[in-house]
Amino acid sequence: MIHLSFEKRSSGSVVKTINFNTGGRIVMGSFVPQTTEEERVVDAFDLHMVGSSASDLQEKIQEIETMLAFATSNKRGAEGIWVLYSPDSNITAWQSRLSGGSVLLDERMGALWREYKTRAQVVFERRNYWEKQSATTLELSNGSVTKQTTAPVDNAQDGSHDLYVEIDSDQVEGVLPTPAIIKFENTKNDATLVDDLLIGVIQGDGNSTLPTPGTLVCEGSGTVDVSCSGGEYAGLNWSDDAENQLETWAIDSGDFLQKRYRAVARLQASVAYTDLYLQARLLVGTIEIARTRWMLVDAGVEMVMIGSLKIPPYALGEAIDLGNITLALYEKRASGSGTLNLDYILLMPQDSWRRYGAISGLAYGETLIDDPVREILVTEYGAGSYKVTQMVKEGKPLMLRPGVKNYLYFLQQDTDSDAPIARTASVVVKVHPRRLTV
Repeated sequence: MIHLSFEKRSSGSVVKTINFNTGGRIVMGSFVPQTTEEERVVDAFDLHMVGSSASDLQEKIQEIETMLAFATSNKRGAEGIWVLYSPDSNITAWQSRLSGGSVLLDERMGALWREYKTRAQVVFERRNYWEKQSATTLELSNGSVTKQTTAPVDNAQDGSHDLYVEIDSDQVEGVLPTPAIIKFENTKNDATLVDDLLIGVIQGDGNSTLPTPGTLVCEGSGTVDVSCSGGEYAGLNWSDDAENQLETWAIDSGDFLQKRYRAVARLQASVAYTDLYLQARLLVGTIEIARTRWMLVDAGVEMVMIGSLKIPPYALGEAIDLGNITLALYEKRASGSGTLNLDYILLMPQDSWRRYGAISGLAYGETLIDDPVREILVTEYGAGSYKVTQMVKEGKPLMLRPGVKNYLYFLQQDTDSDAPIARTASVVVKVHPRRLTV
């Protein structure tokens, strides 16, 4: 026997359930979930209902109609109606949120009604996927941990620090991409608060090998500083108001799989200029093949978001290795000469992308929870105690693909506008796996 039920929920709690194979209700025939490429799908099933009296039968019909009407006016948010389905009642049911529906009564129900019985077709509109009711906690790996449910991250990628977590290909179940639930705890034990938090996702594609974390980091070097990634930074300078090339890095285009990356610079020290612009370009020899927009560098800020590039930058199609190309950093400043101390540039992947900014900021021991399934962004600052410290500045929910490797990259800046490599955090990632039918 299948399991098929409606649940009314408020703030995550179930307040009413209609089970369609108990309590005088029997699903007739088989129910087969439909699929569509649209955002919503329409399903239907036939129902036989038996009441103890005419009024009891009316009440059974109206209970269903009430839930469907509630679904129509509560398509999003904390209150709503979910349908739960499993092709076998011994298998855990998966859920899909309803957005409306109707009860269509049998036109020939007169004789049955006298026996307190009726037949009806329940037609309902729902989201075009099913998802697990309970979130699955994923195993994470990086240079510090191997397949643990919690992983530490820092603010650099070198022999002593990790700014990523890897999710192996067997971790995300289902058939559809699903939003990541992020729990990000500030573990830096000082008075500074997390302000900007950047998270980028890169997803596997078939048999392609994803770039290693070190490949995505372009280090500055030349001046020793233990507070910098790799223990060095590059002291860069220019002498006029032209567009000047400051630094270059050779990168293997085949490593980057024709995906988009956002160039984010971590400065060894912020600048006081108010007219300095940075730009990233891709070159083959001396020939420019792509560039970002010019980005104004905010005075007093150590983390600078420069812009996005597809690497390599050719039209969609089969990923072809073009060999080594050059990533170049350029500057222009109307006032002329200047200096810039560059620690590194992270080419943060943008298969998914999210930027959070401070309202008050995330303090030591507090955990930012981004749960797109429940549509909440909240900070836990004690067992069961919550407040709001951050907002989403850019980006949609971070999506993870099933059956492939997924990497998440993190960068932090504190409310003093500093981005020290010693900033630390603890990360947990959960998902509600999604599928189309059974």
